Amino acid sequence: MAENINSQRILVTGNSVIDALFKARDKIASSPETVEHFHKTYPFLENTSQKLLVTLHRRESHGEKISGICEALKELSQEKTNLDIIFSVHPNPNVKKVVKTILGGISNVHLIAPPPYLDFVHLMTQATLILTDSGGIQEEAPSLNIPVLVARDKTERPEGIQAGSSILVGRDGQDIKKTILAFLENKSLYNKHANIPNPFGDGTTAQRVLDYFKKV
Repeated sequence: MAENINSQRILVTGNSVIDALFKARDKIASSPETVEHFHKTYPFLENTSQKLLVTLHRRESHGEKISGICEALKELSQEKTNLDIIFSVHPNPNVKKVVKTILGGISNVHLIAPPPYLDFVHLMTQATLILTDSGGIQEEAPSLNIPVLVARDKTERPEGIQAGSSILVGRDGQDIKKTILAFLENKSLYNKHANIPNPFGDGTTAQRVLDYFKKV
């Protein structure tokens, strides 16, 4: 509209990634074989603990920033023994080496290789909270009613911040740790950010596009 496109010619569809997310979730629910695979591959999911899912990979966090975040997560794992930290470790050596050096060998920290999409959707559904610098996860997680702590100073997905489904926490390890603890220990804070309609889509994007072209 700012470029003088007639608003009557604009169809807001939402992001089809949410369609894919729901399709994956339904596939998991309808496949006992897939569920059995998850039981064998991720046995720590059987724990009754709270679960923090972590992905960090952005270049601007390499070096001191990611080291500080990992040190804070190490402290967190020691202070909250009823918390399982599941860290999907990016293969970039600047990430992998630091993460394994600081967080390797801790009983309630589970370092895993980046999983296939279906596996990751399942991991998200089992998470209490997500810490990430990924743009895609900022779009997906709200549909699963899971708050997303965004380990960045700014994001190109401001709709999630405005809606409250995503929270910018920066890249300072101690600040991130304090925010994680606040969300895990304060139910009212958690619920405030957990049950928000996804601003990026509702899972009917493909149908909207099809319906439009049928009319045309």
